[in-house]
Amino acid sequence: MKSFNLTIYLFLILSCITLMNFQCNDCDDELHDRTNFSVTPNSTQNIISIGDTLIINTSFNSLIELEFSGSIHDNSNQLINYRLEIFEGQNNNIDAIQGRDNFEFINLIGNVFIPPARTWEIVIENTCDENLCELEFGIIPQQTGYYGISLQTGSFGFEDECQFLTLIPTEIQSNGDNNFEIFEEINISSIRIDGTYFGNPEREKLLYFFKVIE
Repeated sequence: MKSFNLTIYLFLILSCITLMNFQCNDCDDELHDRTNFSVTPNSTQNIISIGDTLIINTSFNSLIELEFSGSIHDNSNQLINYRLEIFEGQNNNIDAIQGRDNFEFINLIGNVFIPPARTWEIVIENTCDENLCELEFGIIPQQTGYYGISLQTGSFGFEDECQFLTLIPTEIQSNGDNNFEIFEEINISSIRIDGTYFGNPEREKLLYFFKVIE
């Protein structure tokens, strides 16, 4: 009886795998490619107050040049998104903690989503129009502290299941200074953010630091 049950079990597993294979997409050629992007805060100040709004924007043409193939992808009327991690620095502690819950987020161009399973992250998503892909949202601090933003990857062109197109972050544009000097006030010279160590965080273009006061 045990042998019979095992046989049935194995048959069901193999049947599921077979069905999954038949349900896979019928792509003759899959496209794996990417393009770069940067974001710009509306302030280069390293100190903001509770209730202030830090606005972050990115925009580029809906005709997106792909890095590997060199071809142009038309992302008109298709989705686009990217991710941010928000962290808080602790006095004399190399390990930052998640700071997302100390902020309110407002939709300006596109929508902000809060992934419940990833407590450091927010996701910003929008649909490109015929000419422009644009994302803009506001971050409003609710508590004082020393905070930072880490720019993460994104995706675009979701309507075609044969295309896997990635947004690669290059910079948070803030006049060439990511404001890390503000963290010297809490005796931090290097930092670990969500498990990633930065020995020279002042040189990291994907990080942006600021202090929130009352």
